[in-house]
Amino acid sequence: MNPVATAATAAMSLVMSLLVCGLAGAFVLSFFDNGAGWGAWAAYALWILVGVVAGLFAFDSAGALMLRPGKRRSWIALSGARRVGTIILATDAVLIGLALLLVGLGDLGTFQLRVIACLLATLGALAFARTVGMAAPTSADRTAGLA
Repeated sequence: MNPVATAATAAMSLVMSLLVCGLAGAFVLSFFDNGAGWGAWAAYALWILVGVVAGLFAFDSAGALMLRPGKRRSWIALSGARRVGTIILATDAVLIGLALLLVGLGDLGTFQLRVIACLLATLGALAFARTVGMAAPTSADRTAGLA
């Protein structure tokens, strides 16, 4: 398993997840911002939810693309999944850190604060998926030196 290919897949999966979830979030947010009587908390809650969904989807789709499990089988249970999960988390953390840096360079308006909330929620979901969602290493992982 090539770590560079895993990192590239993780980056592609994160970008696609954020784009799709961001577009869906922007569509839903258009209803909240058009005088529906919702407060600012609703917009932030929506972007945090978008970030969590994007993070979980990015983690799962990148791992599935790299390990290619069979039908009705989770990639998380496969040998080498912990290493792939670590590479996905590390790659996406670097990308999210760069994005936070770029967003934070400008004037922090309402939109930028919502983007920061979304990116932090995405990072939290990725870290949750890697630490809590991954199975304990199997004996095959330990033998292969992947644990």
